Amino acid sequence: MRATDPRYGTLAVTSRTYTYAAVLLIAASLVAHDPLPPLGDARAWGGIIAMALLSQLFGHTALNAAVRVLSATFVSTTTLLEPVIAAVLASWPFSERLGATTALGAVIIFGAIAVAVRGERALDGPASG
Repeated sequence: MRATDPRYGTLAVTSRTYTYAAVLLIAASLVAHDPLPPLGDARAWGGIIAMALLSQLFGHTALNAAVRVLSATFVSTTTLLEPVIAAVLASWPFSERLGATTALGAVIIFGAIAVAVRGERALDGPASG
């Protein structure tokens, strides 16, 4: 059984959470006297919009939705893939070579995820059929 409260759907949870986070971030930037980029700075605003849409709306909303069908432990463990995917994706446009340490880290992460998958299967019991 999953530990999510059926009274609150993914949209309700994420819309509240993202609103609170935005308000706190704006307040923190005002307290820190950290100004927004100029409106004409397309590169800065493009990065901000990309982070908001890709990371927040797509990524974190998908994680919240996944907790409805998978355990929170498993979902959080799979987030370990983020740096591996980021390193691989960044290696191409930035022409970076992935070193042995990065490869070793990826192997360790894949191993940790494999352990989590096995643990989930053990908790769910033997597969039927």
